[in-house]
Amino acid sequence: MTNVLWLFLNLPILFFALSLLAMDKPDEVYTILLTIIVLAPFIFFPATAALFGVIRKMVMKQEVPLLRSFFTYYKENYLRSLLGGGMIILLWGVLLYYYLLLGTTNMFFTILFLLVAVSLFVFTLHFFSITVHMEIKLIATWKSAFFLTIGAPLFTIGIGAVGLLIIYISLYVFTFFIPFFMMSILAYLALSVYYKLMLNFEAARETAALHSVAATAK
Repeated sequence: MTNVLWLFLNLPILFFALSLLAMDKPDEVYTILLTIIVLAPFIFFPATAALFGVIRKMVMKQEVPLLRSFFTYYKENYLRSLLGGGMIILLWGVLLYYYLLLGTTNMFFTILFLLVAVSLFVFTLHFFSITVHMEIKLIATWKSAFFLTIGAPLFTIGIGAVGLLIIYISLYVFTFFIPFFMMSILAYLALSVYYKLMLNFEAARETAALHSVAATAK
């Protein structure tokens, strides 16, 4: 249900994305891509933040009325996800620009592009997880997502590999995953890892605090 709502709100982007299949002229392709880039912060990011908000409740084993919760998260996080999404779209645009400029003619830059792209993919997932889990400023959200991405490389590689595998299977093997499961599974994966990292962090902080108290008592 949540994935269906997410896809419904993203129908304009889906329409333009499917239109790319019928385009054969570079200028037409660039026009459609530019349209998608402009629409994404206004449509894709608020809808995805709403989906992550609902999935967060499931990860935390809490009761959640799907329809009402989805649109509550949509309204609460709209401006935040729009602004954050605009910044992330800009990062993806810069990465794509340099790939087209350098990566297609040099193996080193192609490999570097793939590594940065996977990291940015995971950064984007962390951004959504933090947005719906913590009430902090937007800049702090970007910083937290960045440090989680580079500070937990094994988790980054794991999320990146499994997440891209889910997208690949959805696009090329089981296409019915796209309207019903794809984004929900991605959100569940990202939030499960993020929630585990937060629990580990809280446990480590509590242990450090206990050790500090014990040391002071001595």
